[in-house]
Amino acid sequence: IWTARNLKVWENKQLTPELAIQWSSKQVLQWREVQKGKSNNALVRVLQQQQEASRWRPPDIGKVKINVDASVFPGKAEFSIGMIMRDHAGNFCQARNARKMGEVSVFEAEARGVLEALNWVLELEVSSVEVECDSLLTVNAIHRETPNLLEVGNILDECREL
Repeated sequence: IWTARNLKVWENKQLTPELAIQWSSKQVLQWREVQKGKSNNALVRVLQQQQEASRWRPPDIGKVKINVDASVFPGKAEFSIGMIMRDHAGNFCQARNARKMGEVSVFEAEARGVLEALNWVLELEVSSVEVECDSLLTVNAIHRETPNLLEVGNILDECREL
């Protein structure tokens, strides 16, 4: 669904229903094959453990969680940031996306995504928020106490302050 949406929004390309059904059917068939042999296959067990470790977990009751992701388009001087806010039950609250100009690294795009999410939290005047990012490099850099001399150091400093 996200692939079809992003193709339409960002590239003005329409994914035909036939192609979407073919792709979905292929995914279901592959999933069924994995399920048949999952108890005998060590690789499948490892993949399942990785999937479980990376599964979205809801925030505590009374909190909301904002998941942030960034997309960089190689060879283009632009990138995108997407954010979704969900409550403790996993219910959709709000979402936001932005297309930004500039040729940046994935690291910088992810850091700018976290900064955008934190500014969004301030704008909404929401308290008790968790911000989640799938870039461990970005998360570790924000949590690091030492000064950051990278070109994105000022972005990381702003994230720390917020």
